[in-house]
Amino acid sequence: MTRKSKSQRSNTELGQKAYAADSNSPSTTELLQNLEGQPVHRLSEGTGEHAGTALIAIELPTGEGLGLQVCMDKKTDELFCYPDVVETEDGLSGGRREKESIDAIENLCPDLTVSEVAHKDIMSPAEAQAFLVLNPDEREDQFALELFLDDGKLNFFAVDV
Repeated sequence: MTRKSKSQRSNTELGQKAYAADSNSPSTTELLQNLEGQPVHRLSEGTGEHAGTALIAIELPTGEGLGLQVCMDKKTDELFCYPDVVETEDGLSGGRREKESIDAIENLCPDLTVSEVAHKDIMSPAEAQAFLVLNPDEREDQFALELFLDDGKLNFFAVDV
């Protein structure tokens, strides 16, 4: 049996290793729910083929880093922010969209923590949306960043934190 190097691991293996409580592999939804309460380390603007997204690095309980793509305006360095987005039984509430510079949000790191992962129309890939709800600290209201979904699917990346 050959051991895969960190760069050879598939994106989901990182999360599965970090969160597997038993031999059953967790679903993407379960992996995302396990991000709640975890600190955000940094944001990096995507370039080239990743223009229009930014990478958010979150520290896992194991000390490893998990990167997720968030949506941003392709023409600027501004992220799409949703003040006070929360998931309710009826879907999402507080869906007003604003733009915020990546630098302004980066300045909140590492004081940002993940409050929850909210989603809308998740069973319909063409209309699905997922949001990373972030809590800056006790002084400021939480807000959400929209996660980038590629054909209704979320991409995971192993990152250093």
